[in-house]
Amino acid sequence: MKCVQSPRLVVAGVLLFSLLASACGPSRPPLYPFTGKVTYKGKPTPGAQLILHPVGSEDPNAPQPSGVVKDDGSFALSTFQPGDGAPAGDYKVAIIWIEAKAKADRDAELPNKLPAKYADVKQSGLTLKVEKSQENHKDFELK
Repeated sequence: MKCVQSPRLVVAGVLLFSLLASACGPSRPPLYPFTGKVTYKGKPTPGAQLILHPVGSEDPNAPQPSGVVKDDGSFALSTFQPGDGAPAGDYKVAIIWIEAKAKADRDAELPNKLPAKYADVKQSGLTLKVEKSQENHKDFELK
């Protein structure tokens, strides 16, 4: 006995699966590309990390985009996957710069190569705005 499936039944099954799959997981906000540079005393900060905190959000599960500075000082923000961007909105920014060899030594204290104020969003004074655009960019010149 051969089993013949109706094309309508197959299409209905695919549509039902798609609907259920999209309803099961949390929805992700749209993301927008964001690039920039971080320099300290005029020089690149390779390996420095940016952590963004959404302004006015009380939601502990709100996405916190981040980025890692490359050798030339450039960065691209990521939220769910490397370089995927950030949700539109206003953010406070913290930046830390830990030397790579200090990270490797688990017993060593991790010295921040930047002034301590930049590691705290309440003190850093650093902000950025992600627009619903394909051309978001901001440079941070730290002193």
